[in-house]
Amino acid sequence: MYNKYVGIPYLENGRSTSGLDCWGLVRLFYKQEFNIDLPSYLEEYSGSYDPKLPQIIENYKDSWTKTCAPKLGDICLFNMLGEPTHVGIYLGNTKFLHARQDQASVIESIQRPIWRNRLEGIYTYTPKSSIIQLSGMPHPFQQNKIVEFIPDGTTELYFLHLLVLQLFLL
Repeated sequence: MYNKYVGIPYLENGRSTSGLDCWGLVRLFYKQEFNIDLPSYLEEYSGSYDPKLPQIIENYKDSWTKTCAPKLGDICLFNMLGEPTHVGIYLGNTKFLHARQDQASVIESIQRPIWRNRLEGIYTYTPKSSIIQLSGMPHPFQQNKIVEFIPDGTTELYFLHLLVLQLFLL
């Protein structure tokens, strides 16, 4: 099903099917599969070995939520040379799609020792505009998007109260 992404040549800072890097592949996948335009970040770093890359990733992590229950499209973040600088797309069943320097894009298992030992975490895309942070809440509420209209001035506690009422009234 996702074989159309396999075999795309690696190109540093590439952002098209003629050649792409790991983030370029993530952007292409999100655009074609979810119709989501992720930022390019090309203006912020020069390539895979740019020493600013770990800080750039850290700066934009607030659009991603770490998950213990990965699903299709989540992002696998890997440590390369001791820093979290490589990404791939989780496809399910321990498989992920990625573009690696000097190789065409491939599907591999995160269980392979080379990847299992480098996996920093798996993240779900959660744009700031579509999530309410419920601090101190148990796992199900922290991991799921809550996309509803919330009037200005509504506190988290009041929202949680309304949510619990809805659950019990169903």
